[in-house]
Amino acid sequence: MPRSGLPEPAYPLPLQRRHLWVRPVSLRTARLELLLGTPALFKLDIEDRTALGHCLDADVPTTWPPEFMDEKTLGEFITLSSDPNSGFSSFYWVLRGGGERTLIGSGGILRESPERVMIGYAILEEWQGRGLGTEAIDTLVEFAFRDPGVEQVVAYTYPDRLASIRVLEKNGFTPYETDGGDPGTIAFERRRSRNMDEPVEVKTGSNRRGWNAARTSPSLDGQQRRRGRDQDELGAPSRSTTYVKKL
Repeated sequence: MPRSGLPEPAYPLPLQRRHLWVRPVSLRTARLELLLGTPALFKLDIEDRTALGHCLDADVPTTWPPEFMDEKTLGEFITLSSDPNSGFSSFYWVLRGGGERTLIGSGGILRESPERVMIGYAILEEWQGRGLGTEAIDTLVEFAFRDPGVEQVVAYTYPDRLASIRVLEKNGFTPYETDGGDPGTIAFERRRSRNMDEPVEVKTGSNRRGWNAARTSPSLDGQQRRRGRDQDELGAPSRSTTYVKKL
C-alpha cells in the first residue's frame, strides 16, 4: 500500500459491448458522477466517442469536447495516466438526473511537488453557470486532500476567465504568486486548513448494482452532504473493491 494509505487501482475497463461491464472508479456529488479516466478511455475520446459514451454509461453531446480538451491534451493525458508515478488523475464529469446521464465536463489533479497538486477542469459551454463546476471542484479538492502529504492545491487560469475565477473563489481559493502555469495565466491556491479526514464518496462495482452504501457527513458550511465510504473506510481492500490511484 502506498504511503498515502490509498491502495493502487486494480480494475479492468471494457472497450467493447461484448465485454463484461466493469464500472470505473468514481466520485459522486449531489448531481454529478466523476469517473476516473484511463488511457483506454482517453483513446476512445479521440477515436470513438460512441464507445466512450458506452463505457461511461452516458450520452456524449455533439458539442463535446469542451475548450482545451483537444487531441494534443488527450495525448498528454494518455501518457500521464500510463505512468503510475505521475501523480495524475483526471475524471469525466457525468450529470445525473431524470433517469438520464450526460457527459458535461472533465477535470482532475496533477502532483507538482510532494506537498502541492494542481487542479484543472473544463466544462461544456451550455452547462456553465449552473454551479456544476463549483460542485465538481469542491469534491476534487477534498479528494486531493485525502493524501495527508498534500498541503496545497493550486489552479491556473487566464485573467479574462471570470467564470473560472468565480468557481475557484467559491471553493476557497485565493490569488497566489508563483512562476508556474502557462504564460499569461494567474494562479490561485487553497491550503489545508481543516480536518480533511471526511471520506469522499468513492464507488466501484462489477456491474450497475451493488454499490457501497452512502452516509451523511457535515460539509464545510455545516449542511448535510452525501458522502460514501466502503466498509474499511479506504483501508485494506477486499477482493471486489477497487480504489482511486495514489495521488
